Amino acid sequence: MKKFFGVLFLFSVFFIAHAQTIPALFPQKAGVPSLANGSFVNLIGSQFKIDSIHANLSGTVDVHILKYDDVGNVIVDSVGYYGNQWTKTSRYTWTYVLGNQIDTFTIERWNAGGYWMKYYLVDYEYNSAGLLSSFISKAWNGTWQNRFWYIVSYDSLMHLSSTRYSMWVDADSAWKNVEKAIYMVDSVGTVDTIEVYSWFSNEWIKEGQFVFTYDDAGNLTIQLFNNWSMDEFHPYSRTIYEYNANNMKTLELDQRFTNDGYWSDQTKKTYEFNEDNVITHGESYEWDGFNGEWKPSLSTFHAVAPNGAELCCIAAFSFDTFFSEVTNAVAKVELPARFELNQNYPNPFNPTTRISYSIPTFKGKQSLNVTLNVYNTLGQKVATLVNKAQAPGNYSVQFNASNLPSGVYFYKLQAGNFTSTKKMILMK
Repeated sequence: MKKFFGVLFLFSVFFIAHAQTIPALFPQKAGVPSLANGSFVNLIGSQFKIDSIHANLSGTVDVHILKYDDVGNVIVDSVGYYGNQWTKTSRYTWTYVLGNQIDTFTIERWNAGGYWMKYYLVDYEYNSAGLLSSFISKAWNGTWQNRFWYIVSYDSLMHLSSTRYSMWVDADSAWKNVEKAIYMVDSVGTVDTIEVYSWFSNEWIKEGQFVFTYDDAGNLTIQLFNNWSMDEFHPYSRTIYEYNANNMKTLELDQRFTNDGYWSDQTKKTYEFNEDNVITHGESYEWDGFNGEWKPSLSTFHAVAPNGAELCCIAAFSFDTFFSEVTNAVAKVELPARFELNQNYPNPFNPTTRISYSIPTFKGKQSLNVTLNVYNTLGQKVATLVNKAQAPGNYSVQFNASNLPSGVYFYKLQAGNFTSTKKMILMK
């Protein structure tokens, strides 16, 4: 048992603290990546974007300042803190391909000499369906050197089927297995169970399983972990989630199964949102069993952009966000030269995804009538995302499919005489 949780802890710390852009490998709420159990639901609403996040620590305030590109992708997260003075600490940078697929992610650290030093790099690769197939992380030591390799596999229906995590061993100049996970899904692609294995003595050893429970809206309500011991599963820990009327996560409660056969509270996090469903405040607590009360505790919150990119990991007792209107968020950019409809991201998704498109100047017109509709495989329209006149520019909209079943859907853009259709996969 100790071996499994030691390995899982290393696995989680690496992906949460360094990879920053985890795909949807666990069942998740909108914008919440796997292995990040306390996540902001989004950073951009229909009217506002988050400019900065202030994390409250003992004696200092850790501040994340965010910059976006013209389609709403976060491209820079500058991190520093206030004590007696402002101090820079780190900078995260993203590059993208095909509109909003993450190509590279880079971490830099601020040097006392007054310049940014390279620290970590993650390179991403995608399959022919536009789904993440692998990423490799590298550490800077005069040159970029391999550290971790993460491989993602899908079945014929593009449902997630397995993941494998390897570590680079310099002495052998080779990748060595560390962990793998096998995903079990139901008939519509919803993940029911994940079995986890670790590599030991040149073979895969079963360590445990995650079992997931959902509400009628498709929100994850319970994540249960069972330990594998004596050829059977035993309950070990669970996380309980609660949501508001808009399906935004408001509570995250961690419990441990005791030897006496009951669930004991361990930690909890609470979240608050404004009317635009943008996260505004969060708090972290741990249970003091001796005094029978919740006490503020230092924990990690994970901020996630609508395109799936994890922006920052905030160690804090609580945090507050500060935001502005989206119309003032982006600097002027050159107008697009052609019509374009990009592949949605993430894809597959559950239950939200973003669709970006470009409208060029067309025959001197100041605007065009634009429609963006979603259809099922029977050709029935299930959603209208855009139906209005729009000026030339780059646009990005969010599609929420929480009321739709898993399956293949098509989204169609019409602007003037231009028409384009693309496929996307909802996987609950």
